Amino acid sequence: MANEIIRKEFLNKVRTALASARSVGAIDHTEIRGEARENFVQNLLSPMLPPYVEFGSGKIIDSKGNYSAETDVIIYNRQTLLPLLLGSNHSIYPVEGCIYAIEVISKLTAKEVQTTIEKFQKLRELFYLPPALDERYKDAGSISRVIPLLFAFDTDLAKGEKSELERYMELDLQANSDPMIPVFCVAGRGYWWFKRENEPDSRWIRHLPTEKNEEVVDLIGDIADKIPEEIIAKGKPQLGGYIHNSRWV
Repeated sequence: MANEIIRKEFLNKVRTALASARSVGAIDHTEIRGEARENFVQNLLSPMLPPYVEFGSGKIIDSKGNYSAETDVIIYNRQTLLPLLLGSNHSIYPVEGCIYAIEVISKLTAKEVQTTIEKFQKLRELFYLPPALDERYKDAGSISRVIPLLFAFDTDLAKGEKSELERYMELDLQANSDPMIPVFCVAGRGYWWFKRENEPDSRWIRHLPTEKNEEVVDLIGDIADKIPEEIIAKGKPQLGGYIHNSRWV
């Protein structure tokens, strides 16, 4: 059962942040809109995070020189390996320390969904170094991977038309088996996540929207729960692969 005082506080934060983001979204300036979107996610999630977890934006990299597309918000465990700062706002993050890769959209359209699918396809192709001294991770397929997440303030779908999930399924042919976007939330329309535990009977779980935008608070709560689980699952990666250059003879 939720603590009503804390839940109400987050409901107020969501309402204020949504109003602010939509107000700024009306300004025809991409940089301002982008900053508002990223701050929305950061300001709402920050109170729920332990001190060793941080936010950033930039690209996620692996030890083989591959990298993701530019990512709006990265949730990262700084105890794994510190990111490399490339400028005042952007860094590169070793994939083994990344927990979430979040795309933040002002108004969701079919084109934005397709673009996000393509971005997360590149993320999926990254190589993961195994954790040290742990028999469970000898099979690379068992390594815990970065969770892709899409958040949108608004949508171009009119109420009564197809749902956001229906549109997504039209664009991602693997949506019912191995979705490229397994978690997404559209304020005022709902929050969806893909349940893998009962494979092959995997299914999508939906949190219905409310006038208070409780679907957004539900998303925040799930992220807060998932972070410590993922840190444990990732173990302690053997990060020497980022600097070894096979120089032995």
